[in-house]
Amino acid sequence: MTLIKMYFVGSLRALTQDVSRWLFEQVPFCDASSLHTTIAGQLAPVLGEFGCRAHSHPEDLGALFSECHTAYFCARKTSWFHALLSRSAVWTL
Repeated sequence: MTLIKMYFVGSLRALTQDVSRWLFEQVPFCDASSLHTTIAGQLAPVLGEFGCRAHSHPEDLGALFSECHTAYFCARKTSWFHALLSRSAVWTL
């Protein structure tokens, strides 16, 4: 399960870096929400199983699953922040 958490967190970090780069370069049609939806679809089956096991064994896997939640919301917040920042820069021009 630790490997699943590491893969998930690594995927989110890579996605966040991509979003930041695309927004900086002002690539058209870059929507952070749709990118997170895409990665969620890819990881949903694995994380669903992980969530079921964490619910069955909270003393063993609860902390790992909590770290996945924290990583997800941190990456989402960072992506939205960069998206809003890039849009506000366009509005001020």
